Amino acid sequence: MGYSEADKMLLASFIMMDVSALQAENEMCKAEGKFPKYGEKDFFDAVRYAEKRLKKY
Repeated sequence: MGYSEADKMLLASFIMMDVSALQAENEMCKAEGKFPKYGEKDFFDAVRYAEKRLKKY
């Protein structure tokens, strides 16, 4: 599936929001001395979820 420039920007925005939330949660866990809550799979799932959200627009 080819994305227009506007779609690419929207997709990037969705990905950055989701990944930032996962990273923030992991940082909070580290600060509390706990293991990170989210792993690599979760970050890839965030990308797939962002692509699904883009299709709804």
